[in-house]
Amino acid sequence: MKRLLFPLLFLGVVFLCAAGNAPRLLFTEKNIAHLKTPEGRRKVVELVERGGKNRIEAWSLAYRVTGDKKYAEKVREKLLKECVSPTAAPWNGGLGGAHKCYEMGLGFDSIRDMLTPEERKAIASGIVTRGIEPMLGEWLFGKTRTTTLDSMGHNWWSSCVFLPGFAALAVSDEEPRVLPYLERIKTATKEWFEYPGSMLNNKPSTFDREGGFYESVGYGNYALSTYLTFHTAWNNARRDALPEIPLLSKVGDFFLNSSYPSSDGLLSLNFGDSSLHADGSQPLVWLRANGLGKARHLWYLAQTANSSYKEAISQNSPLGQVFYPSAEELANAPALPDLPTSALYPDMGWAVMRDSWKKDATLLAVKSGFTWNHAHADAGSFLLFHRGKNLLIDSGNCWYPHPQYDAYYRQSTAHNVVLFNGEGENPEDTYHGSKFPGSVHHLIDAGTLKYVLADATGPVSQNFIRNYRSFLWIDDVILVIDDLKTFHPGKFEWLIHTGGGNRPQGIGSECDERKRRHRDPAAFPGTVRRGI
Repeated sequence: MKRLLFPLLFLGVVFLCAAGNAPRLLFTEKNIAHLKTPEGRRKVVELVERGGKNRIEAWSLAYRVTGDKKYAEKVREKLLKECVSPTAAPWNGGLGGAHKCYEMGLGFDSIRDMLTPEERKAIASGIVTRGIEPMLGEWLFGKTRTTTLDSMGHNWWSSCVFLPGFAALAVSDEEPRVLPYLERIKTATKEWFEYPGSMLNNKPSTFDREGGFYESVGYGNYALSTYLTFHTAWNNARRDALPEIPLLSKVGDFFLNSSYPSSDGLLSLNFGDSSLHADGSQPLVWLRANGLGKARHLWYLAQTANSSYKEAISQNSPLGQVFYPSAEELANAPALPDLPTSALYPDMGWAVMRDSWKKDATLLAVKSGFTWNHAHADAGSFLLFHRGKNLLIDSGNCWYPHPQYDAYYRQSTAHNVVLFNGEGENPEDTYHGSKFPGSVHHLIDAGTLKYVLADATGPVSQNFIRNYRSFLWIDDVILVIDDLKTFHPGKFEWLIHTGGGNRPQGIGSECDERKRRHRDPAAFPGTVRRGI
């Protein structure tokens, strides 16, 4: 008994949190001080009245800012229902359970001062037994993990470990059994950022050495924001520091390099399961909250301040009210980011070249990397933006359970690649990974002359001996030069996908723009095919 008690006492000493019942994770007195004005209170109350999905966040913030206990009562009712009531639905071990941990942890931390000691104990116990332990048992603890023996290289992992970690921070005073869990999560932070991939599972590293996230802009935004939410709460609640993570100085620039500023708003490269309207607001806001932001990030946040993207922290969200830069800061944002006009992500196989950071410029993006999960079979594919428009497109995706998601959108046919006898990459690679991924090399940016080489041979090596694609940009001309060789004679097909208006041949009927906007999988984007 003495052997067990000592490490718990030691962890309890290390875990020195702010005294009393004041919130210590996100809605701390320091963080919300700027909202305790008549104008700030009005905006927060408007958020509650507007409704939406972030009810716990809005109620919690409204209580902390206004002191009106009617908002705390709503949170209390939800906590008792989800964490104590025996009739509550079980929390699952996936994203639903992870986000339930976050919501319950935030609500508990925010209204701790109006709960009785008995309620605090019961709710904290429920959060641990219904959320934290099942989630960590499935995703982190070696003796009980059932999801997979190697689940780290995935955006779910961040959510399913760090959001329960956030909840553990919230209940640590009432539930000392979570203290060892927090120590394990602490070591896992560095492990996740440095995950090298898995040769046997054909899985790539989580992050490129330059800070890119291979699963796409949208999933990069999601995965990083769930980690940084935990990171922020840890720094507010604990005195011991998390392990140093050098990549945090680079991940923010990935979202800038993957963006295209247009007169109609900021667009993003939509390689993989992402969207043209995806953005990286959340990670950039959290980085600033932890003193890790850069001046050029303000440029990006000024472009996305009123974003309606569902995964974004905007000025119109509860967290945005607390952490988003002020109107004055945004007004003083740099006119343009101080970044080069070209960027290479060699580990994940992305290259981006532009003639300017100004709006409506020309941007060429090339992808030749891994195929697996949210990363499509698109080695050698490219996108072109010009005069504010996405001229040569990625076909995008559809509702994931729909048969066409894997039958079309994730496959080579949906991308700007070269087929041989109608074949591209092995269709099974989207589930099992590409054993021989593509790559990008030799990026040159000499102003009016730019160049990059994509090696797409590996993923299609069942047919191709050589599948090299050079992109040579001279003044106003972009040349795509293919160096191809196959094992047997046959027919090459060059696929070029546009935003609609062309007649798909052999795939479906003429594209109907209205259906396409609603992402009906039966209405494919326009495709131009040229064969030899």
